[in-house]
Amino acid sequence: MAKAVTEYRTEGNPLDPDDGRATMVKPSELIDVREMKPLTLYDRRSFNLLVANAWDEIEEDKDHVIPKAALRGTHKDNDRIRDTVHRLMSTIIEMDVIRNGKKFVRSTQLLGPTDREEGDDETGVLYYSFPKAMRTIIKNSTTYGRLRTEVMFCFSSKYALALYEMMQKRGRLQHKNTDEFSVEAFKSLLGVPKKKLTAFSDFRKKAIEPAVAEVNALGDYRVQIDGIRTGRSITKVRMIWFPKDEQGLRAAYTEIQRHKAGRSARLAGTVERLAGPAADLNDNPV
Repeated sequence: MAKAVTEYRTEGNPLDPDDGRATMVKPSELIDVREMKPLTLYDRRSFNLLVANAWDEIEEDKDHVIPKAALRGTHKDNDRIRDTVHRLMSTIIEMDVIRNGKKFVRSTQLLGPTDREEGDDETGVLYYSFPKAMRTIIKNSTTYGRLRTEVMFCFSSKYALALYEMMQKRGRLQHKNTDEFSVEAFKSLLGVPKKKLTAFSDFRKKAIEPAVAEVNALGDYRVQIDGIRTGRSITKVRMIWFPKDEQGLRAAYTEIQRHKAGRSARLAGTVERLAGPAADLNDNPV
């Protein structure tokens, strides 16, 4: 099965979502996943880089190799790489799959066995592989989200990266621009640890609002998250998205090119507040 090219190097119009600037494709099944143990922002970005690096041969049962420097980023040592690799190897994720026309929940690890060189050598590499279940998912996937790598590295929270991926998966759906989730399901998709942010007001303030602000400032789409109540409690969230116009895309491109310093101040006041009756409730723990 032929796969799309992982990265495009040619220059193009920055307003075109497929302009050829550094992008990667990620199977939709690997976007709407539920982590049994929460990953960090660095973990999520690293996994995306491992997928992108292996893409041309990702369906094969083989070891892939990546320079540790590509994962290390601005950090000077490799301790963070070791910790992230261990979490990716030990974390179980769940996702919905179809088998024989029926819906199943598949559980699998994100990463298989790895070999890494010890020390902080700039030329060190990491050998890694993907479990069979993961390779099968990727092989059979027919829909993808296109992620801009420069945008991926702009986010300051894992919640924003998760929401961005959800938008990149859904943005081009025909005749659909809304999704509803139970509060617990939405927490799981964003990667909120269990028993954390149990009050919806905390979930909104510490996860939803910061993520919406970053995605709206940096992504290709604008997103709005509304609370839906049952009785006195907010039990569901409605996610609405729509593509940015030319002015919005230009503003996002400009912000991406700017230094991170001061970004939080620039984004202040851009949060999409929860709309509708739910916004006026005294939020109860969910």
